[in-house]
Amino acid sequence: MLSGVIPKMDTKSTLGYLAVFTSAFCFYMSTVVIKWSAMAGLHIRTSMFTVARFILGFIIVCIAIWLGGHKIRIVKKKFLVGKALLNILAVFCFFKAVALTSVAQANILNMTFPLFIALLPWIFFHEMQLPNSRELIYLFWCSTLAIAGQFLLTQGFRYVTAIEGGIIASTRIFLAALLGPVLVMDPALSFAGWIGAFLIFTGNVLLTVKKVRKFAGGPGNPS
Repeated sequence: MLSGVIPKMDTKSTLGYLAVFTSAFCFYMSTVVIKWSAMAGLHIRTSMFTVARFILGFIIVCIAIWLGGHKIRIVKKKFLVGKALLNILAVFCFFKAVALTSVAQANILNMTFPLFIALLPWIFFHEMQLPNSRELIYLFWCSTLAIAGQFLLTQGFRYVTAIEGGIIASTRIFLAALLGPVLVMDPALSFAGWIGAFLIFTGNVLLTVKKVRKFAGGPGNPS
């Protein structure tokens, strides 16, 4: 009955699943660093975390392109620019949520992205300021973990389907709920909070299973 729903396990797919799961952990830990900076008495603005992430990412991509001898060929510039701007705004909003709420709440709500399109706020860059040496440490680790998460996610999706990867990536909901009280002294998730987290995760899983069965030919698939 589960033929076509449960994927066959091999070395590449296993590494893909592990990479996607590790990426979820890296993304979660990048938000934990933001909370740790506040617990250390620092007041690093959300815009600084956003800018640091993309500056470090840009530097790493440029080095990778240079070392690999690749040439950049831009296709459909307006879509590329639009995606870049929207991605920056999305990251800013996510980091702002981490700063204003608990790590668990921010990560759980972030995983509702398949269900709605978020309203994007303006970014007020007069908020920018040069970080000191202590702040640079938190900015560096937050950016590094986020970039590592993106890299692992991209590599993992080479060996798993987008549907399978979506389910694994959704485990960040439970990582946030379980580790928040331990790592950043977040209040333990209430019963209602656990129900909400479970419903979000279940909704993603059910949608994924439905698509897998559709792609496999449905319940009547003779295989």
